[in-house]
Amino acid sequence: MSNEIQYRGYLIRHGIIRERHAAQVYRSARLVTERFYGTSLAEIVEAAKAWVDETTRSAAARRRVVNLGTDYEIRVPAVDEYVGYFGRNNLPESHRLALIGHAAAPQHTMSAGQIAECAGWKTYSATNVQYGTLGANIAHDLEMKLPFRNNGEQIGTCALATSADPDWKNVDGNFRWIMHEEVVEALRICNMSASR
Repeated sequence: MSNEIQYRGYLIRHGIIRERHAAQVYRSARLVTERFYGTSLAEIVEAAKAWVDETTRSAAARRRVVNLGTDYEIRVPAVDEYVGYFGRNNLPESHRLALIGHAAAPQHTMSAGQIAECAGWKTYSATNVQYGTLGANIAHDLEMKLPFRNNGEQIGTCALATSADPDWKNVDGNFRWIMHEEVVEALRICNMSASR
C-alpha cells in the first residue's frame, strides 16, 4: 500500500496489489479492516469511507444520552470508544494521574482543585485548562459534540465528566465533576486505575 488518505480520524492506505486496486483502514497505526479490493481507486476508497461512516454511525447509536439540565444533552461515547482512544494516544503523566485520581474518588466525584492535587497541578484553573484540553481532544477524536460556555468556548471536560452539582451550581464554593461511568470502566480495562 503506497498512498494514504485521512478520513474522519482514520487512515485509508491504498495502492495496487497483484494488479488489483486495494485499500485498508487504520486507526492510528492499528489495522482495523480486512482489505478492500476493486477495479478502480475511486471504488476502493469509497468502500473504505463507507466502512468508516458505518462504524462511526453504529458507535454513535450506542452512546448514552446525558441531559445537562441546561437545555443541552451530550452523547457519551461507549466504553470501547474510550478504550480505543486511550490505547491510541500517549497521555502526559499529569493527565493520566488526574484520570486515575478522579476515577478512584468516592462516587467518581471531585472538585477541580482535588483533580489538580492528583495531577500535580498548582491550582483548580490548571485543571480547567488541562482537563478541558484532554476532553476536547477526546471529543474531537471520537466526534463527540460538546456544550459551549456563554463566551463560545467548548466545555471540554464534558467528554470526561458532568456536573455533580444541581443545575451546574456549586453548593459549597467548589464546583464538582462526576466522571462518566464509561470513562471509569475504560480506565480499568486499560490498566489505568488506582488498583493496578
